[in-house]
Amino acid sequence: MLWYGTQSGRYGDRPEWTVLDGHPTPASCEAARDAALKDDLTGWQETSGGPFAVRKGNEIHFYNRKGDRGFTHIYSCLPDTVDPRGPKGK
Repeated sequence: MLWYGTQSGRYGDRPEWTVLDGHPTPASCEAARDAALKDDLTGWQETSGGPFAVRKGNEIHFYNRKGDRGFTHIYSCLPDTVDPRGPKGK
């Protein structure tokens, strides 16, 4: 499963996760993840007019013009048995 998470720049905030799509193999998920990261970063740079986003592994860190981190996008391939949101309460 390809998961997409957004996280604010505030210390201690947990990401908010959404499933993007499922994949039959880890390799196909990783290819989709890399394409999503590239599209996200390219789109941000084209619309913001500047290099205020940096890719680090499976994350993109977005910065304001002063250089403070504003938020992060995370793309993760996980087995369908793993939910990054944690266990569901009953």
